[in-house]
Amino acid sequence: MSHSSKLEYVEIEDNPQFKYLRVKNIKGFIKMIQEFEIRFVFKTEKTNGESTESDFLFIKNELMYRISANNFKTLEDYEDAAKADFPDAASYYDAAKAGLTTYKDYLDCKKTGVVDKSIYLKTQRLGFLDSFEKFKERCEKNKGLISPDFSLSLYDTPIKLCDFATSKGFKDYGDFDKAFFLGFLDKTTYDEAKLKGFTYADDYFNAVKMGFDLVKEYQEAKHLKIQNKYEYNSYTETKKLAKGIYSIDQVVLMNAIKNTENGKKLSLKKLKELLTLNEEEFKFITLENGTRTFPGWYTRRLYTEDDIRTFLTQGNEIKLYGIFDKDGEYFEIWKISNQKIYMDASNVAFASKEGKSTGPKLANIKHVAEELNRLGITDISVIADASLRHRVIDQEMLTEVKKVTSYIEAPAKTSADEFLISSAKRDKCCIISNDTFKDWKMKDTWIAENIDRIRIPFMIDGDKVTFAGIEKLLPKS
Repeated sequence: MSHSSKLEYVEIEDNPQFKYLRVKNIKGFIKMIQEFEIRFVFKTEKTNGESTESDFLFIKNELMYRISANNFKTLEDYEDAAKADFPDAASYYDAAKAGLTTYKDYLDCKKTGVVDKSIYLKTQRLGFLDSFEKFKERCEKNKGLISPDFSLSLYDTPIKLCDFATSKGFKDYGDFDKAFFLGFLDKTTYDEAKLKGFTYADDYFNAVKMGFDLVKEYQEAKHLKIQNKYEYNSYTETKKLAKGIYSIDQVVLMNAIKNTENGKKLSLKKLKELLTLNEEEFKFITLENGTRTFPGWYTRRLYTEDDIRTFLTQGNEIKLYGIFDKDGEYFEIWKISNQKIYMDASNVAFASKEGKSTGPKLANIKHVAEELNRLGITDISVIADASLRHRVIDQEMLTEVKKVTSYIEAPAKTSADEFLISSAKRDKCCIISNDTFKDWKMKDTWIAENIDRIRIPFMIDGDKVTFAGIEKLLPKS
């Protein structure tokens, strides 16, 4: 510190008669004190109305040297303020209270809204001080990206913005900036949205409101103008069933038929009414006049009864649920039973490995029945002609067969095949047989169109039995 730090101060009453020189520069004033080796400095003070004027002065060789105190308490303060570029005493002492030593730091601190060194340093350390002006410019240019819940007028200083950001969980300005200009106002929500794949807050909040967790689902729904997750689930489920082949209304009709009582016959008019009734749940959009209509993704092909007739006669999958009678113009619900099954006794009894026949065996029927039991099918009817039990090589097995099946012989003058097919048709059951019923297909249109979907081929290797297509009767896991 300069010589001025050793000065002693004496307050005096001013003497206007004394000759003096007024020094304008504090640096020059201090230098003269040092050169003259002055120890005592006088201070005068005069009040003019509400203001107070004061001077520092010293006397040398009967000449007074004086300088305006400019409200500084000591020359040391005045000198330190000048070195630190403070323009006045008020800012110097205000800074001193906060522990700030330069005018630049003081100005920067004032920008934070509070003259407090610890708060200033925190605001500076977290990057809000240096980035605040840039932040305001970005706010002006990107108004559309900012959350409507944020008002810059409430956070018009770096410290206010810093306090807001840190209270919302952000660690520094960089962390805050990344989320803020994407529309997020708190760290937790931003991290959660980012984890789920969302970029912008508007999309995330809209997705949450609509019931979506996944960004991919939300974006697809948004593209299709789907209103909520419930509608989206309806869309995805029906789209999956449509398999890229069917229109949505065709899928709706198939589902309605699938859920209709087995054996029921429906005219084209009734089918049209059934379709209209089941379509109501897909009318998600409510217009201003209150009318409900189909969403844009709902595709339609079944506008008339003729459209339904064409679908019933050409669609392959619809045949899983019933049979369209072209002559009677009705659709009979014909869903295969998964509780009861028929067995072609002669075909099964004569089955052999690799065509090496050893004669018909009731043991084959027993093995097939036992495998069906193992799969959960216990209602098994075996249809045989009256002669089979006399031709088998293991007649003693008949009692065992009857323990696991209903062994039925075809009525007199009725072939076993005819009785088997008519029974399966009546009870809507599958048939265990390797016979393709080629001759019967030429005789009967129903058999030609349906026997292949109800027939389940098999293979016997010793006591091991395997089936082809049996899974359609088993419960879905």
